[in-house]
Amino acid sequence: MRGKKIVLGLLAGCLAVTAAACSKQKDGQQSAGASTSALPSATAGKKPIDISFMNFAFSTFPPPEGKAVDMIKEKFNATIKSQFIAVGDYYNKLSVLMATGDIADVTSVDRLDSTFINFARQGAFLPLDEYIDKYESLKAVPKAVWDQLRVDGKLYSIPNYNPSYVFSIVIRQDWLDKLGLKMPTNYEELKKVAIAFTKDDPDGNGKADTYGMVLY
Repeated sequence: MRGKKIVLGLLAGCLAVTAAACSKQKDGQQSAGASTSALPSATAGKKPIDISFMNFAFSTFPPPEGKAVDMIKEKFNATIKSQFIAVGDYYNKLSVLMATGDIADVTSVDRLDSTFINFARQGAFLPLDEYIDKYESLKAVPKAVWDQLRVDGKLYSIPNYNPSYVFSIVIRQDWLDKLGLKMPTNYEELKKVAIAFTKDDPDGNGKADTYGMVLY
């Protein structure tokens, strides 16, 4: 492996794992940072640290430059080189990059699967245990959450809290028409539609192969 990296990922539900540091040697110094507000700010006059970041995206990709990126550079003296990949291709590409040792300094994942565990055991990622108590935001994470992320007792990823989001529900009008249903306006009506979509063959193929509701 070409240097140990921090890989953070995101867990389904209200917690997500994100990445926060790297251990490559830059300008004779070993860098280690975290996505917290407690990092040192005495970086004036020093050459910015380049940090590569890879994440998946579902539709449009965020621009590589912008106000947020400028603020990160100013606060942490770090230049972020981001790469976003369509979610359908993300894990295939991540597996290839892991195998070649060419992964980004910070890499997001949404599952601690066998691939992640195997590479962690091979020493591909930087253990983060010693950094947890140095930052108030990381210390605030409950032990029960950290314990879910451990590989052989060690931490290689950092959880990131996801606030509540408002999702739009898309309902097929042609299926409503097929079953003689109206667009739902409340929970009970939505429940009725979901059950009908599941059990009443809205696509008309004579098979029990439809889902009333699909949630990410």
